[in-house]
Amino acid sequence: MEAVVTLSWPDELQAALKAAGYTPERISEEAMASLAADLFERRILSLGQAACLAKMNLWDFIPFLGKRGIAIADYDEADIEKELEAGRWLPTPK
Repeated sequence: MEAVVTLSWPDELQAALKAAGYTPERISEEAMASLAADLFERRILSLGQAACLAKMNLWDFIPFLGKRGIAIADYDEADIEKELEAGRWLPTPK
């Protein structure tokens, strides 16, 4: 079952939004995508769940997050050092 969310905005904004190319559908899509990004950033939804809420596939959602400065992986300095150390043991390609 799909939930329905209704958005409303003041009438005095209607002309400005329309002039900028915003239809009710576009506003709804952008609002859901922004909400999905926020919920992912706050660790409420996983990456896949947030992409689903945004109605995007992962390969579109990941750059969408990047444009908003939201990292998809949360590595601290110790984690990065472990990854780099592990990579030093990999054979070099010929």
